[in-house]
Amino acid sequence: MSKQSVRVRRNIRVCLDCGKPWSRDPAPVVTDDVWKKIRCLPGDFICEPCLHDRFDFFLERPIQFRDLVKCPFNFGWARPCAKDDEPITFYDPYVARWLTRENKKFQTTGGQTPTKH
Repeated sequence: MSKQSVRVRRNIRVCLDCGKPWSRDPAPVVTDDVWKKIRCLPGDFICEPCLHDRFDFFLERPIQFRDLVKCPFNFGWARPCAKDDEPITFYDPYVARWLTRENKKFQTTGGQTPTKH
């Protein structure tokens, strides 16, 4: 069988609320209890912005660390030291390291103040 004769069949999932491709902006995996509270069914797909909107509408609060399933897929959304009642933020250790390096560039020594240009 040659490469040309092989066809790849892909299922493109779309967000339940906005209809955009789900793979573009996947949401973190939340617990089954929370999934029911925001009125989603087991096979539904929700993008991250729509998930935040559902939390605001149905639960009237931001997504918190305790709402997430502890799995590798959710690694980027919560810091390892996050408290259960802390709102989630996207945490990427490489971005955090880059920001720390960038902030050090602007720190001054010897009482100097940065100038505006």
